[in-house]
Amino acid sequence: MVKGFLRRLGVEAADREDACQEVFVRVVRYLPTFRGEATLKTWIFRLCATEARKARSRLRVADTVRQLVRREHAANVCGGAGTAMSPERARRNVDAALASLKQDERLVFILFEMEGLSGDQVAARAGCAVSRVWQRLHHARRKFRTVVESEQHN
Repeated sequence: MVKGFLRRLGVEAADREDACQEVFVRVVRYLPTFRGEATLKTWIFRLCATEARKARSRLRVADTVRQLVRREHAANVCGGAGTAMSPERARRNVDAALASLKQDERLVFILFEMEGLSGDQVAARAGCAVSRVWQRLHHARRKFRTVVESEQHN
């Protein structure tokens, strides 16, 4: 049921197993606090929706980095030496994007996007509320994309 719902919510096949596992971890972790205001099935679907949103978000950031590398690889293959970017330069651009983030934004970005931790886990490691994690992550994603895209044109 969970895997099918995640599929219908648009979670990629490659990420579906991990998302499904994360939903079940949350069910086990939070079942003692389940208040019964909705059916158990509805509650699990809500957890699925949250996990699907996270998976799509991680995919967007990964796609930004992949597009950078693909464009630069194509430029290298096509002989556009003046505009080509070596893999080393692509890595430096990603590093520059990470360096442009404030320390607290960089921490939540790396823990959530690159290490795959949940919002609760990031909040515990960052020492802040989960709502603050989402706020920092939103700003970090925006800055990261802006810097990576501007570095592509330099």
